Formats: sequence, C-alpha cells, structure tokens
Amino acid sequence: MFWVEVEKFKKIDPTKQDRMKEKARDIYEKYMCPTEFEVNLPYKLRQSVLRSLESPSPEMFQSCQRTIFLLMLHGTFDYFLKSEEYRKFKGMWFDCTYCTVLNFTSVIQVRKESVCESPPIIEKVEHFASSRRQGSNLCCD
Repeated sequence: MFWVEVEKFKKIDPTKQDRMKEKARDIYEKYMCPTEFEVNLPYKLRQSVLRSLESPSPEMFQSCQRTIFLLMLHGTFDYFLKSEEYRKFKGMWFDCTYCTVLNFTSVIQVRKESVCESPPIIEKVEHFASSRRQGSNLCCD
C-alpha cells in the first residue's frame, strides 16, 4: 500500500505544490507515524521525509521505497519461499504467469496470461531467488 501511494504521489505535477504537500503529509502520517499501516523505516529516513514535507518533490520517498524493497527482498521474500502456502502453490497446475521488473527498485508485477501445462511463475520465482542470492537485482532475463 505504501509503495502504491508513493507511486501515485510521484505522478502529481510538481508545479501543484499544495497537492503535493497534502499527499506527502498523508503518506507520512499514514505510513511513518505509529499507525496500523506503519512501515519499518530507520529514524533518519523518517526525519528526512519530515524535513521535506514543506517543499515536497517527486523523489522525496525514493530512499524509503528502496529501503522497503530491500527489506521485502531480503526478509519477507525468504519467508515466502519457505512457507507452506508456497510449497502447496508450487505443486499445483494453474494459469501461466510471468513477472516483469518495472525498474531497479520497483515491485514485481505479476500478470495473468493463458492457461498452459506448466507453471512458469515458479521458475521465475526460483530464478529470482537464485539471482538474488548471487547479488543480482534482476528477476527475469
């Protein structure tokens, strides 16, 4: 949710400072203050964003996004690969999917394609996990 809201924020016309200030404050209060949606960010990043609230820019959350991406990549993704749900999913036949890396810090977008006999998403997830362990940022070749 944080990621999506920041992506929407980045699309706001930078000349509309009032709108940017309002949206930046909303994101800060929802995700960087103690709430049920609070994201795990270092104190220095939170303070940096707080200082930027009066003169926001489309890039003001970039370091936060990268931190969250790396946290997901090196923590939550490993838990997912070891989960019972993934093991069950891996053993099922399902619609083909493929993943696309949107940019170097972006989330993976999974898109449905046609029904097929093998689940290529599992190959992509395992390729991604393998390349990540080898230090690569790329999911798909």
